[in-house]
Amino acid sequence: MGNIEDDPGTSELRKTGISVIGDLPWSTHFYHFYETKQDLLDSLVPYFKAGLENKEYCLWLISDPLTLKEAGRALRRAVPDLDRYLAEQSIEILPHAEWFLEGGPFDLDRVIEALREKLDQALARGYPGMRFSGNPGWLGKNNGMKTLLDYEKALDRLAAGHPILMSCTFQLATSEATEVFEMVRTHQLVGAMRHGKWEVLETPELRQTKAELKRLSEELEERVLERTRELEAVNENLRKEAAELRREEERIAHMAALVQFSDDAVYGKTLDGIITSWNKAAERVYGYSESEAVGKPVSILVTRDDEEVEILGKIKLGEHLENYETVRRRKDGQSLYMSLTISPVKDMEGRIIGASSIGRDITARKQAEEALRKKEQELEESALALDQANAALKVLLKHREEDKTAMENAILRNVKESIFPYVEKLKGARLTGSQATYVSIIESGLNDIISPFLQKMAAKYSHFTPMEIQVANLIKTGRTSKEISQILGVSKRTVDSHRDNIRKKLDLGSKKINLQSYLNSLENT
Repeated sequence: MGNIEDDPGTSELRKTGISVIGDLPWSTHFYHFYETKQDLLDSLVPYFKAGLENKEYCLWLISDPLTLKEAGRALRRAVPDLDRYLAEQSIEILPHAEWFLEGGPFDLDRVIEALREKLDQALARGYPGMRFSGNPGWLGKNNGMKTLLDYEKALDRLAAGHPILMSCTFQLATSEATEVFEMVRTHQLVGAMRHGKWEVLETPELRQTKAELKRLSEELEERVLERTRELEAVNENLRKEAAELRREEERIAHMAALVQFSDDAVYGKTLDGIITSWNKAAERVYGYSESEAVGKPVSILVTRDDEEVEILGKIKLGEHLENYETVRRRKDGQSLYMSLTISPVKDMEGRIIGASSIGRDITARKQAEEALRKKEQELEESALALDQANAALKVLLKHREEDKTAMENAILRNVKESIFPYVEKLKGARLTGSQATYVSIIESGLNDIISPFLQKMAAKYSHFTPMEIQVANLIKTGRTSKEISQILGVSKRTVDSHRDNIRKKLDLGSKKINLQSYLNSLENT
């Protein structure tokens, strides 16, 4: 039932603090019997002192014949700064009834789960593991031997593969022979302290395991020594070679990083035009992956074979080409404008063995230059067309202005020469009062036609109705609403309505402005 695992995480040996037991690996669950209360303290105080010194989390469950005060006093004598460990909860000393019963009957699952939680919490807080001790002897007496054995088996399952040491204690004076026999039979390691003297019982399995561990340890040590001698034999030469290689690797790595992570497309080629290297930017610019490009002829990129022959010819002569602008072809067939710097590559003896090509995609620049050239040409053509249109428009406007002036002059001349003479004759004739009024109105209307008033009215107040324009013209001459109604043959109310509309349209509204004066002022605006 006791567990001594070979897993590296749990086979690490831990100091038990008990000299006759020595160091034990994690996952060990052992029993020890004691005769007197002092025997119990003499075994558990060193056990927990070693746990605290090993920076382990410790849990000590106290039961008769010990009290909490006696256990704390004895441990404090061995560990002077016990209070610090208690404050940090590196060790907890609890009464067994609080742990096993919690005020109710014994629940095996709850007790084992609580112990598992303590282990998980300890590991989460950074402890390497946990050591535990308690006296389960009362279980056999109160609940029967089966309950005690079930508890011990559960402890074994919990310990398996986990960083925990568990020590269960039994008082010989209160233990029956059956209990002693079962504990010895089911545990790999059982110890007994009687009146200050230790006696240890080991099962054959435990002795075999210890012997096997010792044999494996000796074999491992021999292999380590043998390997160490072999390594020392070659270490000096390796050290020298490593130093030289390190310097060369640093130089190569530096150069490789510059090339590999350059924004320019860089590739190498032989004098036969076979691609030998290909950086990330070349993949992006030309569209070929490194595996697709390396080993292929550079003709997969060029658009003119004679151009590449010419370039390689110059490289063989040791010439260097810089800012060489040409057209290259991508994997997808798209043409690229490239600016290339092509240099010879030499071996250790200075012989030219290939060439390196550093290319920058200038397609966007070329396209921008072409677009700019076309735009400048379009602007020049547009400017020329605009100048021609402006010239034609000026001629047209000039002709229209001349036509307008000629028409205005013809109208004025006709009015003055063909109409006003007859108006003067009518004025000299014998007319009735009404006829004289009509002649005066005709003369005033003709004057308005050839004056700027009606032109301004038509231009600035095109929203006036023809009747409103007639009413405004008569108001301007000083006619009253009654006179205007007689002249136009409408009611006075209609004339007043037109007066109101004229004021609203002129934005006079309720303003105290004389309408006749305002209309006459329009001739001067």
